[in-house]
Amino acid sequence: MRSAIGTSVLGILSALAACGCDVLLPGEGAEGEPCLDGKRCEAGLICDATEEKCITATPENIGLQWAALPAGTFQMGSPAGTGEADEHPQHQVTMDAFEMLVSEVTLEQYRACYGQGACT
Repeated sequence: MRSAIGTSVLGILSALAACGCDVLLPGEGAEGEPCLDGKRCEAGLICDATEEKCITATPENIGLQWAALPAGTFQMGSPAGTGEADEHPQHQVTMDAFEMLVSEVTLEQYRACYGQGACT
């Protein structure tokens, strides 16, 4: 029996999202300066392709997407007589609601966030 939490996690993992941002390695472009045509933004900034200038990196504009997972209870482990030895005893687990990223954080996303002092 698949739990509501397990189903939610599988759904989230199957819907991984791509950033689509032009996050650049540290360079010479300060906030508000043009960043296209090969010019790179300073650490903590990203190149806004629409505005064609360096802007402050935020979780929203570097593509970090969070998913809320509901609280729930499920059976963890295998029923008696099945599974591996380390899967017993089967027992009930209750999880509080929590959030997690939809996909892994890329190096470019981390660098942009770290440059703002928002990531540790």
